[in-house]
Amino acid sequence: MGVEAIPEVQKEHWTRVKALNRRFAEGTDDQYDTLRPASDLRESLKDEIYKTIEVPLRWEGGRPADDVVLTAVIDAFSSAISTRLRADPRAPLRPAPAVVAGVVRTERVRIDLCASSPNLR
Repeated sequence: MGVEAIPEVQKEHWTRVKALNRRFAEGTDDQYDTLRPASDLRESLKDEIYKTIEVPLRWEGGRPADDVVLTAVIDAFSSAISTRLRADPRAPLRPAPAVVAGVVRTERVRIDLCASSPNLR
């Protein structure tokens, strides 16, 4: 097919991928057996965010001199971000369409990533 293999990504049998896809499409679950793409993505995001905030471009108000305080600040910030990344597993996987004047609209989300971060290059 002309697609390079990625060593970190394990191959899966097509029936397992089909079962996962059916659960996504029906909106009943975001995982199947050991296939957990949503939680894998969330964990990867948390790891990359933590790496990024460990080495910020600058500190406003000065960098904490004590390593214990520095670690506590980074951990508190990382914990706050992790809390926001957690999704309610019982919530619908896609937003319910809203009918306004006969037109179906869905919620849209925009995410802007900071390209200047060294871990995003």
